[in-house]
Amino acid sequence: MPPSCRLNLRMKKTTDYDGFDIELIREVGKRLNKDVELKNVSFDALIPALNSHDIDVAVSGMTITKARSENVLFSSPYYENALAVVFKDGTSITSLDDLKGKTVAVQLGTTGADLADKLEGTTVKKFDHSNEALLELNNKGADAVIIDLPVAQYYSKIHQDQKYSLHSISKYQGILRHGYE
Repeated sequence: MPPSCRLNLRMKKTTDYDGFDIELIREVGKRLNKDVELKNVSFDALIPALNSHDIDVAVSGMTITKARSENVLFSSPYYENALAVVFKDGTSITSLDDLKGKTVAVQLGTTGADLADKLEGTTVKKFDHSNEALLELNNKGADAVIIDLPVAQYYSKIHQDQKYSLHSISKYQGILRHGYE
């Protein structure tokens, strides 16, 4: 199961949250003898919500970056992650350079959005949730989506009929040329 609860919440059309991060924070609450109240906050609003004390903890697969570390404290890393490019079968995307002249959908505030913004000649569409970016691909409003690898793997697995392909960003040799860290 991917670390993001929002993906499971939105795709399963359920009113209960689940996923790795959710199980983890529930266990932390149990061990601290504290009640855990879950609140769905868009990814790009997590750090502002922490800083305004609207929430006490952000439980979401979030890459630790220098800019983010200057604003909030992080736990020790508990999950290794990578980015992925998702596209429809039959699309010839073999490198980040192949995204030039194409439309890429991303989730607001993510490292995938940061990367997409650095790709020259690419039109970037930003969405509140990763599943909205994937829906844009499905509806032919985007040529590709850049999202977290586990989310991409999960989505392509539960939507096998949609015929998606995905490549881990690490497969793209051009990644460093684009300034992504």
